[in-house]
Amino acid sequence: MEMNEFKHLVLPVKENMYKLAMALLKNKEEANDCLQDVFAKLWENRHKLSEILNIEAYAIRITKNLCLDKLKAEKKFNPIEKHEYYLEYQEANPYKKLELNDSSAQMQHILEQLPEQQRTVIFLRDVGGYTFEEMEEITGLSLNVLRVTLSRARKSARVLYLKLNDYEIR
Repeated sequence: MEMNEFKHLVLPVKENMYKLAMALLKNKEEANDCLQDVFAKLWENRHKLSEILNIEAYAIRITKNLCLDKLKAEKKFNPIEKHEYYLEYQEANPYKKLELNDSSAQMQHILEQLPEQQRTVIFLRDVGGYTFEEMEEITGLSLNVLRVTLSRARKSARVLYLKLNDYEIR
């Protein structure tokens, strides 16, 4: 594989790789370093890329794994940034804006409490907008496991949110 073909296959995925790296690492320099490592790994394995059906999923999986390895080495993991769950409220009054900001901060705190696998699945599906098939390729989890994990993550987040706000849980 030549450089031009490699660029044509891999560079369109760069933005999604960077978003994931930023969400996981929370640091521009670390995210850029991770992307460089991913590109180096992809270049080293460029002879195998023609066999891969979904280059984006493959590159995202490598990015996720390298970021998680880095985080585990540093013993910090908090993939959901506040800006990732920014709520649209252009026409809301000041009271509604305050309430939405408070709810957003509460959800941020709640998502930080979820287990690592649940946070990753919620990030990929709800923030990244990936399909279950893409998530299957990225995480290596089966479709059923992804659906169950996402369902449990959403249910746990809902229960924690309701408890935090003293609502009745049904």
